Amino acid sequence: MKKLLLVLLVVTLASFLLVGCLGTGIVVDEEEEDDTVVTTVEVEIADSVELGGKLYVSADTHDIKITFPTPVVGNVVAYLGSCSGDYPVKGLLDDFLLLYGETIVLFPNADRTVWEGSADFADLGPCCATYLFISAGECENDVCLQFPIIVDSVGPYAQIKASIIACPCAGGDQLKLTSAWTGTTAGCVTPAGCCDDYCSGLAGWTLDIYDEDPFDDCCVPDPCVTAYKSCIGTACPVECLTECDEDFFVATEDWEDSDDNKDYYVIVTMTDEVDNSTTYYGVLVVDTDSIVSFHDYVVDSVTCVWTECDDTDDILGDCYGVPCARPQ
Repeated sequence: MKKLLLVLLVVTLASFLLVGCLGTGIVVDEEEEDDTVVTTVEVEIADSVELGGKLYVSADTHDIKITFPTPVVGNVVAYLGSCSGDYPVKGLLDDFLLLYGETIVLFPNADRTVWEGSADFADLGPCCATYLFISAGECENDVCLQFPIIVDSVGPYAQIKASIIACPCAGGDQLKLTSAWTGTTAGCVTPAGCCDDYCSGLAGWTLDIYDEDPFDDCCVPDPCVTAYKSCIGTACPVECLTECDEDFFVATEDWEDSDDNKDYYVIVTMTDEVDNSTTYYGVLVVDTDSIVSFHDYVVDSVTCVWTECDDTDDILGDCYGVPCARPQ
């Protein structure tokens, strides 16, 4: 009996070679001089990315497209296993899919060579693994093809601290915001900040500093407000250094009490390789010569009103990838 060698080509930069069965329901041209028939099946998962030989998707609904070299007689069936990192045991597939899996409904084109559907890659963990099972033709009761996918459900994270650097030559002061700051424990200086992505990895970040509220009444960026300083990057640390500014602090003659402090609005957005994002909002308050506070805020998505979080430190962000919540 002839064997069938299945080449799975994941079009989104990933390539896998798997041995499986397409069944007699798929029509292929067999070469008599060789016991092995080679056919190519293309599987495309929208917005997936291959990193280090592993396929990643975000925890969301993604379109799936399976292209066969010849028409399929019968059905093409796809299943998505539980996203827990557990691997099914051969022979227990039906029970596994019944209890934990999800059937992906696929619709064929006119000549039954292209089958399309969508799958919900559920948020069942910050970086869980699942299997995509595909069967076709008359072998639909068997696992004809399977490959692992990692589901990334969390965005990147960072803790950003502010410091002031005096400019002895140019005059004025610089503001430095960085996630690569240190702390002191038992008299020893140790790394204290954080910056990373738990799963697929950091793809990029932006850090914008404004000396006035950047949003207008309609909760969109105000075109009349330009950033005091903007920085971008593709790797950690998240860091931004302003130019020397003689007017960075409140002028002494204008300062009478704490109500005359000056506010700077900070927005940090970090994105990972599968397009999960984390946005931190902060307000830096200064007086005539020092930082008064640097606290996390939440911005209402409708009104764009800034509300201070339950935050007692002078650090923006956290090491868990979850922006602060609105105070109760």
